[in-house]
Amino acid sequence: MRSRKPQNRKRAELAVRENERRFRTLTEHGSDYIVVVDDNGVLRYGSPSTERVLGYAPGEFTGRSITSFLHPEDVFHAQQALQSAGEHPDRTEAIEIRVRAKGGDWRVLDATVRRLPRESRESGFVVNARDHTERRQ
Repeated sequence: MRSRKPQNRKRAELAVRENERRFRTLTEHGSDYIVVVDDNGVLRYGSPSTERVLGYAPGEFTGRSITSFLHPEDVFHAQQALQSAGEHPDRTEAIEIRVRAKGGDWRVLDATVRRLPRESRESGFVVNARDHTERRQ
């Protein structure tokens, strides 16, 4: 009798690769952008669409404090949203913020902030945002 373990493992590996491909496609081509911010407010991940919206390549964006990109008048409001999301992990916090693009202009973003699940490999927050600067003007 042959074992099904190698066959099952191969199927599982194919499924993981397919899920990774699907996720990559969504993050590369979506109009929204996604960032992961750690518990200290440091950007740990920026989806490829971040470069399209703000002009920052991933290496220029990650490893820096999220507040270094925010309009000074929006820093406190953003910190409150992160704190509230941290205290209430079952809720999503909505916020409008201004973010400095690489060219120096301010982009107006509608963003949602949610605490990453405690059981995930990452700790911190996921921020989904959409640029609506043109609608605002």
